[in-house]
Amino acid sequence: MELYILTDPRFYYYAFSWVFFAIASSSCLIYLVPYGQSIGLDEMKASSLISALMCGEMVSRCIYGVFMDRTTKTQRFTICASVTLCTSLIFLVLPHLRSYYALMGGCVVLGMSSGGLDGLYSIFIVDLFGLKLYTAAFGYSNIPIHGLGMLSTIMIGKFVDVTGDLTLVFYVGSASAFLSVCVCLKMLQSVRSASQAEEENKISDDHSLL
Repeated sequence: MELYILTDPRFYYYAFSWVFFAIASSSCLIYLVPYGQSIGLDEMKASSLISALMCGEMVSRCIYGVFMDRTTKTQRFTICASVTLCTSLIFLVLPHLRSYYALMGGCVVLGMSSGGLDGLYSIFIVDLFGLKLYTAAFGYSNIPIHGLGMLSTIMIGKFVDVTGDLTLVFYVGSASAFLSVCVCLKMLQSVRSASQAEEENKISDDHSLL
């Protein structure tokens, strides 16, 4: 068992960046239909918001699949932080969209923004730890992801029950996505430091051969 991966700070950067993003995504997905009903949409229209979100997600996955293998390691982390920041801002906008078509458009944009990031996080495991540790990193990171994700969903549900305000869900999602951005930037910093150290070692080795 590769338990030594738990001593690597990059593992926690990865795990908590993914945790915060997962909390943001799940909070929106769970409460999107009730929110639509709370602003006066009928059941059919409120349910179609999920379809709009999934349509945007399909587009996002196609774009990521075509272009992501052409990016460098640092570019992928930069893209992730930028897209997650856009997702955080979209969460802030959604509660102010009161018409059906505006909310549908917002859901499509949200799906396009966040839909392919789960695949990108899988690539991050290889970028950070290599294929050899992929299974260990993926398995161990699922412990905090599912545990904290479940706990946050319960807490959000409690707050909604007490306040009756479903817009709270989107503000929590925005804050959680922003925290994901902050941790992702720490991952980017560690990747750049590791790349710089590798280059310096390579130059040192070349000089020693001369």
